[in-house]
Amino acid sequence: MEAAWTPAPYSLPLDDLYANDPPHRFLHNDIVYIGVLRLELAPEGLCYVVTPRGATTPHRLLGSTVVTPVTPVPPPPSF
Repeated sequence: MEAAWTPAPYSLPLDDLYANDPPHRFLHNDIVYIGVLRLELAPEGLCYVVTPRGATTPHRLLGSTVVTPVTPVPPPPSF
């Protein structure tokens, strides 16, 4: 069963999310990212190496990338 995610009603730069939200779950371009592996300095600025949900290869996103925080939807109770 595919997990469902509830997006926050706001978006913010990845730099701000990383500074304020320890779980670091967010949505960008219809991809849910479930964590930040590390930070890297790139010529264009601070870069985050992030884990896309269900992927084996991490992605890199600039800190200025605007993302939407997400929270997992709890599964329905099983009776």
